[in-house]
Amino acid sequence: MRELTDHTSVVGGGGAGIGAATAIRLAHEGARIVVGDVNSAGTKKTAGTINDAGGTAIGVEFDLADDASVNALIDRAVSEWGTVHGLFNCGADVSPQNTGRDTPNLGGAGIRGGVGVSAYAAPARAGDLAGLPPAYVLVCEFDPVRDEGLQYAQRLIQAGVATELHLFPGTFHGSIGIPDARVSRRIRAEQVDALGRGLRAGIQQAEAAGHTTT
Repeated sequence: MRELTDHTSVVGGGGAGIGAATAIRLAHEGARIVVGDVNSAGTKKTAGTINDAGGTAIGVEFDLADDASVNALIDRAVSEWGTVHGLFNCGADVSPQNTGRDTPNLGGAGIRGGVGVSAYAAPARAGDLAGLPPAYVLVCEFDPVRDEGLQYAQRLIQAGVATELHLFPGTFHGSIGIPDARVSRRIRAEQVDALGRGLRAGIQQAEAAGHTTT
């Protein structure tokens, strides 16, 4: 099924791993892909894989730590195809000056935690979860935030939210960083599948409501 035909998606961190797998899956669904990554060779490889399979993609080197570079990535997508329908980021800003910068900003300048942090930054803190869109929750067995993820999924279910929950036995926080492990491949495949289903459902709902998505 090619339900994302004529849609443009930008995939940050698409040079390898989950980002590359996501870009390839979205292209398989018909989307035009802008593959962004600090690794120029990686962007070319992912874009080449998509184009060789009959899809449409371009690779753009960009630096998530540079706001101007991020803007240029989006501008390139718009200049190529007029608009952007979907954004996916699998990159991280690990530059020394920015590492941890997002932590105090979760609840506002200088706020690192506590009751004042918005539920938009920490969803598990929301008092009412009813009415949220369908959710896919993945947790690892040996992960310090495993129980938090399980509890959040349970609350979603109790609130009537369609929820998929998968705990992967034997995995640990960050274990997907071992990309060739069989379980890592399974995790990536599930994440990309869930993302694709979510995007398709969102597009269908928007079109049913009379909103244009092209």
